[in-house]
Amino acid sequence: MEYTKAEIRQLFTQAASRRMSLPPNFDDWDLTNDDGFTIAHIAAQNDNLTFNFSQWHLATDTGWTVAHTAAVFGTLPDHFTDLEMADNEGRTVAHVLAKHGKLPEGFYQWELVDNKGVTVAEEAIIHGHLPENFSSWDIVMPQRNGRTMAHAAVPLKRLPNGFNEWALADNEGWTVAHEAAYYGPLPNDFNQWDAKKYGHLPIRLMGL
Repeated sequence: MEYTKAEIRQLFTQAASRRMSLPPNFDDWDLTNDDGFTIAHIAAQNDNLTFNFSQWHLATDTGWTVAHTAAVFGTLPDHFTDLEMADNEGRTVAHVLAKHGKLPEGFYQWELVDNKGVTVAEEAIIHGHLPENFSSWDIVMPQRNGRTMAHAAVPLKRLPNGFNEWALADNEGWTVAHEAAYYGPLPNDFNQWDAKKYGHLPIRLMGL
């Protein structure tokens, strides 16, 4: 359908408004504004996508899709499943949901990784949104010498109470226990001092 410039401006105004909505049969979601965002991106920000909307793949020049936008603003529907959809930097919809604490219950694709080597699990750790039942502490961070999610959680104080996978080690044998000793403190009830597992925990690391 052909639109005048005035009609396009009006449609974008409707998409951006919480008090207005687009026509129920509207289907020209690829209309683009001067900033490179489609009308679908704008509608996703304001929960103005129609019920049967399906063009989640529409993207800006950077590969940022309508699904990414909806993930930021909490308007992604429960039935959306393509969490691997990625922008040009490899950041998936799951990464965005992890950053904003909106991953669906039962999410399991923690090893999805972007172009910088950041997994969805690490994204959730950084922003403090790991679920209480997270157990995949042995996921390795790509290109970082075998360091695990548990290693990443230590300096940010994100390990849960009762954590006991202290023997997880990087490629040089540096364990989560070493990491916790370095950044401090190890939990008061830590009693796994088996040198065969942990090697030498230097006194200087313990702050003693």
